[in-house]
Amino acid sequence: MRKVISEEYLDYIRAKPCTACGKRPVDPDHIKARGWESAKRVDVFALPMCREHHSERGQIGNERFEAKHHLNLWRCVAELMCEFFIERGENDLLKKP
Repeated sequence: MRKVISEEYLDYIRAKPCTACGKRPVDPDHIKARGWESAKRVDVFALPMCREHHSERGQIGNERFEAKHHLNLWRCVAELMCEFFIERGENDLLKKP
């Protein structure tokens, strides 16, 4: 997978409430492990999560987190991406660097 790095998208995520509880502040939580290498970084796989839920998801994994909170994390990712692109009215993130 090609890396997708966008501080603008991460700022968009930071402005949203927590996906699990609606609280703020949030951090972008990359639901697909990206590692520390920027070559693996895919920012559009991030969800807004408060510290509590960011830690919980990391500890119990995506499947158990989804079951506990009645969420589909990939659907949430897709919805946020769509909202971002619609609000911007363009598709800069998908252009090759």
